[in-house]
Amino acid sequence: MDLISKRCALEILEYWKFVELLGQNDLISESEDNKKLTEEVLKGNDIKEKRIEVYRTLKSPDFDAAKMLEEDDKAYNSFEFSGDEITFCMGKIDRNLLCNYLKKYMGTTASEGVTGDIYPEGTAIAWFTFKTDIKGNYINFSFRLSPILWAINERTEGSIQNLSYRLNKSTYDSIIRQFEYKLQGKNVSEFLHEVYLEIEEKYLRADFENEEQAGILKYVRYNSKDSLEHDRTTKKAGFSYGTYSKDLTMFTDGFANNTITDKTAFGKKLGEYVLSAYQNTHGKPFSERTSISPNEDRQAMRKFFEYALDIKKTPLGTLPCDEKVPCLSQVAINLITDESAMIPLFSVDSFGGKDQEFVIDEVVAAYVVRKAEQMAQNEHPDDAFDNNYRFLNDKINDYGILVISDEPAEGEIRFTDRTDVDAYIAERVLPVFDEPNKPDYHSIRADFLAQCKLVRNMRASLGSLCKAQKNLPDYPRDRIEEELNILPRLKSEVDSLDSQIYDLENEIINISSQKKPLFFNKRAEETKQALIDERQKRLDVLKEDREKKNKRYLSVKNYRASLDTLDQFEGKTSFVDHDFLDKFYAGSPYLPSPWITDEYDFEREKLYHLAIQFLNAFVMNSNKMKEAFLAYDAFDATILQLLLVVTPAISTDVHSAGRLLRMVTEKETIGQLFVDKSNEIEAQSIMGLMFRSRKATLFGGPEENVPEPAFETTILKQALISDQINNYRRGLSAKFCADYVNPYGIYRGADNKEWTGFPMAR
Repeated sequence: MDLISKRCALEILEYWKFVELLGQNDLISESEDNKKLTEEVLKGNDIKEKRIEVYRTLKSPDFDAAKMLEEDDKAYNSFEFSGDEITFCMGKIDRNLLCNYLKKYMGTTASEGVTGDIYPEGTAIAWFTFKTDIKGNYINFSFRLSPILWAINERTEGSIQNLSYRLNKSTYDSIIRQFEYKLQGKNVSEFLHEVYLEIEEKYLRADFENEEQAGILKYVRYNSKDSLEHDRTTKKAGFSYGTYSKDLTMFTDGFANNTITDKTAFGKKLGEYVLSAYQNTHGKPFSERTSISPNEDRQAMRKFFEYALDIKKTPLGTLPCDEKVPCLSQVAINLITDESAMIPLFSVDSFGGKDQEFVIDEVVAAYVVRKAEQMAQNEHPDDAFDNNYRFLNDKINDYGILVISDEPAEGEIRFTDRTDVDAYIAERVLPVFDEPNKPDYHSIRADFLAQCKLVRNMRASLGSLCKAQKNLPDYPRDRIEEELNILPRLKSEVDSLDSQIYDLENEIINISSQKKPLFFNKRAEETKQALIDERQKRLDVLKEDREKKNKRYLSVKNYRASLDTLDQFEGKTSFVDHDFLDKFYAGSPYLPSPWITDEYDFEREKLYHLAIQFLNAFVMNSNKMKEAFLAYDAFDATILQLLLVVTPAISTDVHSAGRLLRMVTEKETIGQLFVDKSNEIEAQSIMGLMFRSRKATLFGGPEENVPEPAFETTILKQALISDQINNYRRGLSAKFCADYVNPYGIYRGADNKEWTGFPMAR
């Protein structure tokens, strides 16, 4: 990527960070269930719960943590153990009040026609938040100033000309650092009053009615030491403003310092993903596009299907299924899994359902086999690891799968936070190592490798079928057979041309070899050369004609051998032939996948089962893996990659992903990322997931339904003016950006110019 493009991409990423920054959470509030629990505890009644949340409303910013804790120790004597932290949310502003102010003083076209309350009654935000330990000592780097109040202040107080330089996360972070310097090493009683008044004076406008509440604090109490310790090991992410801010910052930093670079295929696509909306109006597509449509040239479609459905691209493993994989689904599977295709960022038009299930399930099966192949290179499982429990062969990690979906598939392993991981490791992983009858690693490995060889040999045999079909023209079978009748005539024409060429070559030789006269005769020499040139031109024409006719002859001659090969598989599989293309151009909703036979599928299913057995044997016989899971104390990159050996795929939703993977900060930890309903996800929300991945496939419908940002964000982001970000104001879906860089798709829309993802179903 050139320097100008990189600067443009960084500006877009900073804009996304700013938008995420403005996504401030509502003020914390106590749930009705917790209120009831608290009432029961204060009455002295026993309850089953092991923890309760304690909320305190502060009437003023003068606060004595020791006194509060002493009072609560008496009131909650059955919950005598206090958590480690106190969360403070200071100040309170009604969100509808803020919206009215923004509409009145900063309204843009985005606020035209917006009347009445935007939020439910009582919805509010805090001026600032921070955390202390249970004794009231400030916890470093926990202070957060309301980004909305900060942005309003910058927009109101500063000049419009340099607004774009001030309304960004870097400026906000510099202000946070100033507060950090004031608060570090102090008790809440030493700074709260001063900070409260400072923020009130600088960031509260006259239009903001200050409610009679200085703030709210929250902490947790436990009925036993064990309950407290359990929460300490499963601590969830703390208070934050933007759901994806941390992940987006991680990606931006990696992009800025060349951790993400276009020297890799995926790094290049990620840069293009960021620039997609800008490029959409300022330039051409990043790569050549192939439209998969009956409106396209028939010969081009035939070449595409012959390429994408070639048996060599079909995965070695497959799941048992009563239904055959549809043709377009098989194309998507092949393009995703084929390492030579170099399509690390792929998008698919899909509304869920069977077609999408086929793709994900088949990719999982393919990667199970590939992962097993890589791991089977080890004579003993422990030979695969270094001393830090990382795989010596990093290619194993290419095949770990993370699925982002709100609708988990039946039976899949699904995590939403660290608690789920803890439970899975404790209940499903660790007991495996203690089973008395462990499978024999060496025999299962031998069976798996033998089956791999068998399937590869079958695939090579079917490869001759692909090659034979490519030799045939796009004609019906009866017309091809008619062509065979012209072989004698073609052979005769070639023989005749051979004879003429032979005679003419001899004539040229004879003319050239004639003896020269004793005395040089210029006229005679010119006549001789002209004769040779004339004969040579005739010879060149004859040779060119002979080459064409011979090529035609050999081509038709090969038809017979190709037809004989196809006859051997008649009724066993379909081909990319004239009938196949006719059905495609007729808009057939279902096309069977060519080249694949029932026998081949049976052996592929068997290979998948043997791969699963081998991976189980690998895990159960690995002391290194047992040591790693016993020593587990953080859900980091190492544990994630080991879990992706225990289970083929892990699932979570896009909102939980950042919290779940917050300790996974290494790039390319995950092999394959799948994102469902990416047309309903904002483009910037998956940047951290793609940073952690090596490949990504995004599913979703062609119609965008991107969640609208908060009203305050919609207004405030209009203050930024730049050619680089103008096309990003409306909000972009992750699907739009992935579609734009995807080389295979289809044009849709009223003007047939809207490029969308691969059309898996039509």
